[in-house]
Amino acid sequence: TYALSLKACGNLGAMSNGAQLYIEATCRGLDTDFRVGGALISMYSECGSPSEVREVFNKLPYHSIVDWSLLIKGYAINHKGSMIIECLEEMQKEGVKPDSLILTCLLGACSHGGLVSEGWKYFNSMKEEYNIEPTKEHYTCMQLVNFQDKNNASMIQGADPSFAQIISWDTNALLVIMPAIIDNKGLSEAFQLFTLLRLGP
Repeated sequence: TYALSLKACGNLGAMSNGAQLYIEATCRGLDTDFRVGGALISMYSECGSPSEVREVFNKLPYHSIVDWSLLIKGYAINHKGSMIIECLEEMQKEGVKPDSLILTCLLGACSHGGLVSEGWKYFNSMKEEYNIEPTKEHYTCMQLVNFQDKNNASMIQGADPSFAQIISWDTNALLVIMPAIIDNKGLSEAFQLFTLLRLGP
């Protein structure tokens, strides 16, 4: 099918082949099919073309939570943090509430883009506004956001008090966080986390 072929093009970085497949799908009247549209969004995202991602998204007849997730994930892959924030506001105007995955992409983009205040704003609204309980992925993103704040004297303790309980014994989370600490010259804190990782619960 076209959707599977487009997905393969994305995995291979073959954007020109994917674009040709889309032309063929359009000739067959499949350009507004949500499966084809979703696969094309993913393909352009993987190929580093966020402008085409948005163009395809705009052509879809309606936008489900899945479509918004693909769009936001595409912007996240291409480090377009400000665009993700715009998308979140736009989707809410359409009456679509973000889910846990979308908020993970948003917080991750804030961490990569140095959007400290925005990151904390959306993290703090998770429970109150969206009724979503933060997971270890959200806490990990927020710790990375925290590292971007050069005025934060204690990067490890700057997050929610339950942060340590969520990720202290999660190897993957610690391995993501430690390089960020080292990049911010927090060698003593990196050693502290390494000790936690070595000792275990």
